[in-house]
Parts: sequence; structure tokens; C-alpha cells
Amino acid sequence: MINTGLLEKTLSSVFPNRRVALLAEILLLFLMGALAAALHAKLRIPMQIPGRQGLVFMAVVILSRSFTKLPFASTVSFAGAAATMALFPLGFGAAFTPIIYLWVGICCDLFFRLSRLKSPKILLVGVISGLSWMTIPLFRILLTLSTGIYFDSFRFGYVYPVATHLLFGFLGGLLGFSAYRMLQSNK
Repeated sequence: MINTGLLEKTLSSVFPNRRVALLAEILLLFLMGALAAALHAKLRIPMQIPGRQGLVFMAVVILSRSFTKLPFASTVSFAGAAATMALFPLGFGAAFTPIIYLWVGICCDLFFRLSRLKSPKILLVGVISGLSWMTIPLFRILLTLSTGIYFDSFRFGYVYPVATHLLFGFLGGLLGFSAYRMLQSNK
């Protein structure tokens, strides 16, 4: 008998071996993080607002994270971004930038793990994204207080960059998760 139904399009059906499918999924997440870093470097949005890149960055990461069930998906994506920032001269001047971005991925995964929702709600994804992106100025504040390294984003104080990172991370998470939901509804 011939089955005339549509085949389910999943990554595991493309790669019948589970290990190869897992490796492909990790590689895709890593490359999406590298793409986010490249977009971050290329789209030098001229607004002088700290955290503005979180809109694009978190949208890409949350979109790619939403397609997988891996609990460490954000960390893999941010590792791709950190590797791209460390290996290629993209104009990220601070030596700590790759470490900071890796930390954001770890925090994002921890926040998702703490939320313990099987199907995340859009506002919760936005809050998790905002809190994760907000760890950038918090990490920089710790660096400034412990080492004396100055970051230009603190020229108006500490509260302003923390608030704007939270806002842009929140909006980026909403954008990425909304794009995922839209793509899912078109199937």
C-alpha cells in the first residue's frame, strides 16, 4: 500500500541517526548565534541607546531556541556568537565581550529552566529575554567596580543601561517568539 500523506518535516527525519541529528541541531544553534553576532556587528544602529542591539540579537536567539527542545540551546547560540566575536575582528573592542555574551546564554537557559513551562507564554519569554540581556550591563558594572575598566554605556549612570537592556531584550524576545509562532501557524 502506498502512503500518500505528507511527510512530517523534522530534523530527525532528515538525519535518522539520533547522534547525527543532535550534532546537526547543535551546529545550527551555534551558527544562528554566529549570525546574530554578525548582524550585531553589521547593523550599527545609530541610536545612542545602550542595549539596542538586544532587539535583533535576542530575536534571532529566541527564534532559533524555540525550534529545539535542548535545555542548553541559548548557551550554544551565545557560544556561537562569542566564538564569532573572539575569532573575527567585527569591531567589538572589549576583550570581555565574548565572555559576557556566553554568560547571557547561560543565564537565559537558567531562566527558562526555572520557569518550568512545557509551552512558554509569550510574555514570559519576553521577560526571560529581557532579564537575560540585562545581565550584560550587570556584568559590566561588576567589571567596572572590580577592575576600574570604563564602559561608555555608563556615561549616564548605571540605571539607564540596565533599564534599556531590559527593554530591548524583552522586545527582542517578543519578536523572536512571535516569529516562531507565526512560522508554526503557517505549517
